[in-house]
Amino acid sequence: MIQQYLIIEDEDAAARRLHKMLQQLLPQATCVATLPSVQKSVQWLQQHQHPDVIFMDIHLADGSSFEIPKQVSIQSPIIFTTAYDQYALEAFKLNSIDYILKPATLNDIELALNKLERLQRHSTAQQALAQLVAKLSPTAKPAYKERFVVKIGEQLKTVETQQIAYVFTEYKTSIAILFDGKKMPLDANLDELETQLHPQHFFRANRQFIVSYKAIAQMHTYTKSRIIITLQPPAPEEVVVSSEKSAAFKDWLAGN
Repeated sequence: MIQQYLIIEDEDAAARRLHKMLQQLLPQATCVATLPSVQKSVQWLQQHQHPDVIFMDIHLADGSSFEIPKQVSIQSPIIFTTAYDQYALEAFKLNSIDYILKPATLNDIELALNKLERLQRHSTAQQALAQLVAKLSPTAKPAYKERFVVKIGEQLKTVETQQIAYVFTEYKTSIAILFDGKKMPLDANLDELETQLHPQHFFRANRQFIVSYKAIAQMHTYTKSRIIITLQPPAPEEVVVSSEKSAAFKDWLAGN
């Protein structure tokens, strides 16, 4: 039974929200600390008894939380929280402790805790942590498309992904807009393209658009923390990043 948990999260609002949901799911448990950085987390773990579980955000104020297990031996199982795209992380679910995709829901946390309970029954947390860190490390590079084959009339052409400024849906067809302004139809929907385009270079802004960071000409905030993006070449409609995705969008931009 979980009696103590630790939250490692650099966003105050996200930490408070996670703590509130954990109080509902684990009323008997105590939050021993909320830590915002790699440095403070390492120091705390060196000086205190480790809790029953740690909720650890991947992106912290001073770097990646993957650095923490490299600097201090962690005795607790870890549940990662992340703004990474859920499709890119799908392969990491196997043999991992678990992750929660931001913004987390009560059901997400409950499922992660249930998985942790099963994991503790069937394998050691240390083994699972090592496997997850290895899979998520920079050396693990998923294969992303470098080019697409498109059909224009009776002709087949290749389009390099680096030529794509953004992709949007038009009459249930995915249209790639190239940096030179050309339009190319793609034989995949946006959900599929999201898994095929490198997440370092492309971001799913909303249901209709996937954008390259090189195509972003201007940005400004909108109501409720939403962000409006101006693209170049110009998009056929306004591109708005929702408030739920705005934090992930900012993290993505910072990574580029």
